[in-house]
Amino acid sequence: MSEEKTPSVETEVETVEKNEATSPDVGLVAESKKYRLRAQDAEKERDALKAKIEEIDNLKLKENEEFKTLSEKQESVISELKGYKEKYLDIEKSTKEELLLKLPEDRRDDFKDESVKTLRGIVGMLDESKPLEAPPARGSVGNQPPPKHWTEYEGDEAKQAYEAQLNNIIKR
Repeated sequence: MSEEKTPSVETEVETVEKNEATSPDVGLVAESKKYRLRAQDAEKERDALKAKIEEIDNLKLKENEEFKTLSEKQESVISELKGYKEKYLDIEKSTKEELLLKLPEDRRDDFKDESVKTLRGIVGMLDESKPLEAPPARGSVGNQPPPKHWTEYEGDEAKQAYEAQLNNIIKR
């Protein structure tokens, strides 16, 4: 199986070497990629073979009616996985509590028996329906009234407003 893949890998490596011959490290990188691919293929093949061997062993034990040995093997596998189950249940419980806290207090009892996936959907819908308040703009001055038009000033203020208006026109 891996013998069929290696010629194609080597041809890919050769094309990479031809395309990027300008850098001195290109050959090393290509060779590294080739070895990495070979190692990954070998690991996949090893894992598949281990699974097959274990399956064959279990079938032999069933044929020989050695159920005690078979049950001991299964118990050891189950005991290894119990820790993961407990961790999963703890994470699921804490996630559920966090999602329930995002719901209104009067509705929490209604949804306490729902799954985490359902609660995420409900909380998502609630978040979408809430109107978002726009944050105040940077540098805003607050609720001050807009300045008067330059024609509404009197006296010295009128003269300064007129000059400011002319300066604005000249700048444009």
